[in-house]
Amino acid sequence: MAGTEAGTSAHGAAGMQPGASLASDPAACVGVTILVSVPAGTPPSDPLWLTGNVPALGPWDPRGVALRAQNGMLCATLELPFGAALEFKVTRGSWDTVETAASGEGVPNRTHTVTGPETVHVAVAGWGDRPATNGVHTWSGDVRHLGRIESWWLGNARDVWVYLPPGYDRDAQRRYPVVYFHDGQNVFDAMTAFAGVEWGADETVERLVALGAMRPVIAVAVANTSERAQEYSHVRDPERGGGGCADLYVKFLAKELKPRIDSEFRTLTGLAHTALVGSSLGGLVSLYGGLAAWEKFGLVGAMSPALEWGDRDIEHRYEHAPTAQLPLKLWVDMGTHEDGAANADASANVLELRRFRELLVRRGYVEGVSLATMEVDGALHDEAAWAARLPNVLRFLFPPE
Repeated sequence: MAGTEAGTSAHGAAGMQPGASLASDPAACVGVTILVSVPAGTPPSDPLWLTGNVPALGPWDPRGVALRAQNGMLCATLELPFGAALEFKVTRGSWDTVETAASGEGVPNRTHTVTGPETVHVAVAGWGDRPATNGVHTWSGDVRHLGRIESWWLGNARDVWVYLPPGYDRDAQRRYPVVYFHDGQNVFDAMTAFAGVEWGADETVERLVALGAMRPVIAVAVANTSERAQEYSHVRDPERGGGGCADLYVKFLAKELKPRIDSEFRTLTGLAHTALVGSSLGGLVSLYGGLAAWEKFGLVGAMSPALEWGDRDIEHRYEHAPTAQLPLKLWVDMGTHEDGAANADASANVLELRRFRELLVRRGYVEGVSLATMEVDGALHDEAAWAARLPNVLRFLFPPE
């Protein structure tokens, strides 16, 4: 299945034995695109390569096929026979720098069976010569842990981290837009992220700002709690696990956390400069927050949002909200393989996205101006997929001045 990362063989950096080469039949070949995200701390000047058991990759040459940069991601496209059993790994050019687990331990070969033109998402956790975590935080730049922030509205506490852009301490007069991320433990640091896969928002912002592709921003990562499903959903949905406390969570953001961030850091406080970004239920609560606290958060990035939650209640709210209280800019996307569908047209999640997009256009949103939607071919419902398209989200919400 596209996007799987399970490995089943024992090839590794040491003692690598070439696998059986696959026969090449050009008439039966299809294109398989490999999209790769890398851990924080990966040397930016090092080229990345794919190696594997097919002739195009060596076979097992640590410099089989070079990964190229495209739209903020690293990718390579292989022409492979239909039905081929691909095995592969990612390297930085040698077996000493082959990918590993976050702890530095070796990992099995990645495997993929070719069933048609597909996109496979890969998240590298560490490298043979520099494991990603090993007990070390992987954030980059100036990231400050504010500790556990207490909420009167929610009656609990959570960790919050703040990323400050390069030059923040040098120019005491400059103020910056702010993006608030839900599921904040996944945003900057592989050591705290789910399954060790972080979004790399800090590295992404620094890279895009250096390229002139977005404005510098302050990024606030707000951790979730054991009550995530309750706090990130605005109505109850018994079939999907209850919910209904998002109003309190948004009040925490708007009335408790945002005032503190605005008082302690040099922010641009208006709704045109303040974003909510999240994925899955975090995408749903971003959409809800853009309506419930419309005077605070004018920019919304919703990756793989749970649009069907509560019998499509968020759709109803966007359909009937006063125009003045709609978010100023919206990003909404969905992966075509999130629900196991064979293609986009068969994906219930993608059909939900299309339905929501039609509603937004009827409400006056203009694609490419106030609205951006994306159907991400082959993408799964996981951190690696969201990390891969975060650059697109940030470029749209915070374009260069």
